[in-house]
Amino acid sequence: MTDKIYSVDLKTLQEPLSPVYVLTAFNAKINQETNTLKVTVGDTEVEISTESISELIAVHEPKESILLPADVEDVLLKLRGEIARLVGEKTEFTGKRVAVSECEAFRILALVIQHYHPELLEYNHDKCTYKYSIETGAWIMHATVDFTVLDKEIKAGTIGGRVDNPYRVRNSWIEEGCKVEGAYTVIENSYVGNKSRVSNSYLKDTEVKDSLVFDSCLYKTSILGNSCVDRITAAVLTTSNASLYSLLAWHYTPICGFKAVGDKENPLVLSHYRDIRYLPVVAIGVGTEDELMTVGRGARDWDISINRGCFHGNLAAFKARIDEDIDRSALESEKYYAMVEYLALKVAEKRSDYLKPAMQELLKVYDAWLALVNYKLDNPVYPVCLLPYINLGNKVDKNVSEIFKDLIGVEE
Repeated sequence: MTDKIYSVDLKTLQEPLSPVYVLTAFNAKINQETNTLKVTVGDTEVEISTESISELIAVHEPKESILLPADVEDVLLKLRGEIARLVGEKTEFTGKRVAVSECEAFRILALVIQHYHPELLEYNHDKCTYKYSIETGAWIMHATVDFTVLDKEIKAGTIGGRVDNPYRVRNSWIEEGCKVEGAYTVIENSYVGNKSRVSNSYLKDTEVKDSLVFDSCLYKTSILGNSCVDRITAAVLTTSNASLYSLLAWHYTPICGFKAVGDKENPLVLSHYRDIRYLPVVAIGVGTEDELMTVGRGARDWDISINRGCFHGNLAAFKARIDEDIDRSALESEKYYAMVEYLALKVAEKRSDYLKPAMQELLKVYDAWLALVNYKLDNPVYPVCLLPYINLGNKVDKNVSEIFKDLIGVEE
């Protein structure tokens, strides 16, 4: 038997690939008389039929059933392929490559739904009507009945804020001017007001006012007065004008203006329980950048954790780091280490073992929630901000709620 010999035309290989023509739909409009949609491909305006796109959308009937992420991704994939096919049928683009991004497919999807299936852009859910806004790319809340959230009265007819996934908003209110972002964000019996922004977070029995909340899990908590929290897991926390990053908080009201930065892999412990206050020690104007240094108890290893800029580690690791720093004199390094050693000693001498069981439970919540958020970032659910009733099919928020309830217990 002889081996087959395949010949390749080297001239063909040397030829450059044909250019990719990018489709944009920023100024796209539907012609009601011809049922066509005008888009821009490269520098050329093209009219494509909207009938097959409309039929593709109608198949899924999102008003009558709960969609799964796989269904939504399938809609978007088929839509992008259909748009590219329709453009490819035009004489000027026959045999040419056309790229349709997810963002542009979003825009076309919204326009076609608005024209052919406007009923899909408005639906009722839990005391509210949600209306999709193409301009903002989100659902807008509208109260349909009078109801109360955290002692705040909401009147029927009140217009609320922007929500990506209304399916996970339950007995809550988001004020007009506020944003609740992220497919996995849960808002349950909570109030978001004063132009606040909540992203990829879990809020239960919680108020956020004039603040920012990112990637956090909050139960019976108040984030108030120009605060910013990121990667925080908290049960019964109250903040005002605070900046907190990578902390576990249990029964605590920080000092107004308190700032603390922990390690996302080993979050710091913060608590005020049974008249014993436990929080990190913070020094301002530290290091080569004259910034914040936070020294506290790491929840994962229960060791003293030093956090300054990109450095996160214990006292021994900090000593090794400054010994390697050739830009600092030996005397300066010695004094710097002595200062940090003193801060670590102040943290170490505080009683903390009584907090360990609670912090271990909070750490479970922290890990579970961040794993879900990270999964979302790697596997975005499209177009969750457009089609209603998206069931994300996870039990993390339910497990989180149960852990919080058990943790609070009779001390609630």
